[in-house]
Amino acid sequence: MSCTVDMQMALAQREGFAHIILHNIGLITDDWNTTALNPEWQMKHKGILYWIGVCEASWIKVTIEGDSIFAPNPKIYGYHTCGRDFGVAQRRYFTKGKGRK
Repeated sequence: MSCTVDMQMALAQREGFAHIILHNIGLITDDWNTTALNPEWQMKHKGILYWIGVCEASWIKVTIEGDSIFAPNPKIYGYHTCGRDFGVAQRRYFTKGKGRK
């Protein structure tokens, strides 16, 4: 446990809550002592991500409201190829002389 939010999430999981809402946890503020960008603040609150994972693994819905560093990024990086390696297909196409010249 690293902060009271951790303890509250552990207690909610133990008591069988179905939904946890974290409101304005991990805000980026102008005050360096309380901002989520401060490494000292991050060390004190590092267990929050762990308990979010534990609660979600226990089928507890966790909602993060407000601007928070703990909120998932809405932009997903990467791509999906439907199980095909298009790079191999492209290399075969271009090496057999069928591609652009």
